[in-house]
Amino acid sequence: MRDGIVPPTLNLTDPDPAAAGLDLVALTSGRAPIEVAMTNGFGFGGVNASAIFRRLS
Repeated sequence: MRDGIVPPTLNLTDPDPAAAGLDLVALTSGRAPIEVAMTNGFGFGGVNASAIFRRLS
């Protein structure tokens, strides 16, 4: 968020045609102003967590 770098989605080489028009970040990182970001953690046995971050002015 601080540097405005959007990491790529790994192994996204053949996106679904239904995703046409979406700004997919594939193979190389991109730059964009980021105000909100979310990360997910999926653990073995159904232990899941999400964290949402918002830039403060």
